[in-house]
Parts: sequence; structure tokens; C-alpha cells
Amino acid sequence: MRAPSRTASAKRRAETRVKALDAGAPLPDGQREAILADYATSAAAFERMEARPYLARVLRGWGQTLRAFGRAAEGDAQLRRALALFEEMGIAREAEEVRGALSAGGPAG
Repeated sequence: MRAPSRTASAKRRAETRVKALDAGAPLPDGQREAILADYATSAAAFERMEARPYLARVLRGWGQTLRAFGRAAEGDAQLRRALALFEEMGIAREAEEVRGALSAGGPAG
């Protein structure tokens, strides 16, 4: 199943912003909420489409980002949702990455 371009754009935009943050780039005011909104938009769209692999990967990124923003409990909740989907679909490698991150408390993937 191919993701619609608007949903894919929101996902890419969120991922790009997070990569910049990881590289040490400062975030202008409001960017954190914009990033989280892009993940929420993408997750909702993939859920409506029943595009479970895409949804699981968005949830993983969303969880990692929440953790990076100091919101570990919320991040872990998204990571657990991603893990459940990866396990249900039999995507073992990605499930193991998320499982390891949850047990170690570090970033997944």
C-alpha cells in the first residue's frame, strides 16, 4: 500500500526536523509541537488506511521523538504500540530494535 503524498510529507517533515535536532540544530519556538503534530497526522492517516507497517514506523519515530523531548512516558507508550504492531506482523528485526530500546531506556532504531 502506498502512502498518500500529504501523509508521507508530514512523516518526512517530522523525521527531517528530528534529524536536525539530533545533529544539534536549535529548534525555533513552536517546532517541537509542529513535529509532534506531523507524527500525529501521519499516524492517524496510516491507521485509517490500515497501513500497519507505515503506522508502526511512524509510532516508533514518534516515540523516539517524545523521549528526546524529555517525555519518556509518552514516548514509551508509542513505542509499545509500535512493538505490538511489529510483533503482530512478524517484522522481527524492527520489533527487536524497539524491544531493546524499551528495556534499555534508549532510542529505538
